[in-house]
Amino acid sequence: MEYQGQNLKNPFFDEMANYPRRFVLPILFADPSGKTNSGSGFLLRLRDRVFGLTCSHVIEKYRSRVAESPIKFQFGGAVLDPRQCLVSESAKLDVAVLDLTASTGAGDGNPESACLTPAAWPPAELAADDVLAFAGFPGTGRERFEDDYYRFQSFSAGATSVETLNHTYLYTKVALSESLVAGGKPEVADNLAGISGGPVFAWRKGAVVTAELIGMAVRYVEEYDLLYVRRLNCLGPDGTLDLDHELYPV
Repeated sequence: MEYQGQNLKNPFFDEMANYPRRFVLPILFADPSGKTNSGSGFLLRLRDRVFGLTCSHVIEKYRSRVAESPIKFQFGGAVLDPRQCLVSESAKLDVAVLDLTASTGAGDGNPESACLTPAAWPPAELAADDVLAFAGFPGTGRERFEDDYYRFQSFSAGATSVETLNHTYLYTKVALSESLVAGGKPEVADNLAGISGGPVFAWRKGAVVTAELIGMAVRYVEEYDLLYVRRLNCLGPDGTLDLDHELYPV
């Protein structure tokens, strides 16, 4: 891949790629020895609660690690035990929903500005010609400087196409050569593991172009350069998952 840095060939596409980075948060869990796992997540305000969303397999990895030894779990700036704030989870849909209301806006948590607050929920329907944007934190962009100090490099794309569209999921073409790596480490794009849990948006046309949250990144399929996305029409405004969606092909 030719590294494009902070500037793509078209400044408009540069801004589109930057947009999802405003809302993606790194998820980190590590023990004192430095053994670390990470993923991505984001905050979604629905009604009067703030939910933290990530993939179920990220939480399941934490469960297996904490069963072996004490480890610290961090969702963005909030240190917490995800088992104690779990609202809803589906391993089949690969979605986990945490209640992070108490830690949002707090001094040792995440700022209110990190929250996505949709005008309506659930998201509007999708079409095969929709243009998408997403962001996440690949593990290859994680750097550890001290026991409690890590730096993450993000990966984002601002104008990807829908390749396959299903009621519960979609595939989007990543197009690595047209994506943006923040932080000066182009090798981040060599392995996108860790992007799981990042937000996925659809660009909506109107008087102005707006971005609507429509899904969550689940996994990158490298051999086809495709990102598998869970559509969030499975999520109710109370933070619970509609498990009827497990009956559809996933």
